Amino acid sequence: MVSTKNLTIEERFARAYKVMPNGCWLWTMASTGRYGQITINRKPKLGHRLSYELHKGPIPKGLYVCHTCDNGHCVNPDHLFLGTPADNSRDFIDKGGKPGAYGSSHYRTKLTESDVQEIRSLYKNSRLTFKQIGEQFGLNAATIHNIVHRKTWAHVP
Repeated sequence: MVSTKNLTIEERFARAYKVMPNGCWLWTMASTGRYGQITINRKPKLGHRLSYELHKGPIPKGLYVCHTCDNGHCVNPDHLFLGTPADNSRDFIDKGGKPGAYGSSHYRTKLTESDVQEIRSLYKNSRLTFKQIGEQFGLNAATIHNIVHRKTWAHVP
């Protein structure tokens, strides 16, 4: 692995993403799970905030760096804008999000409550693996595992 010790912040940033066909610059380095992350001077920095600062300037205190693309791993400065927490919430709602929504009422869900019941039934009553069930629903094995073990969709009987 090549050391990044002598690289500038800009050079390190340029190595930390790949350009996607949809225009997003997808962070490929470490992440918090929700956002890309990089360490600068021994302090963690979120990738999208670093991108904003590098390309557009300082971020005033109290403002968020929001995504027009709704992809937390995107660091394309053209997809980033400043907003208050209220602006961020309004943007979420304008794009179909519902505050406190979960289950099939959440705007990003791919499943219904009956799908979840079917997934649990398939796992309980067949010899299908998480992967095989996931293939039927267009989901990965880890997602099926979480549904079966009620780490997600716990509200569904």
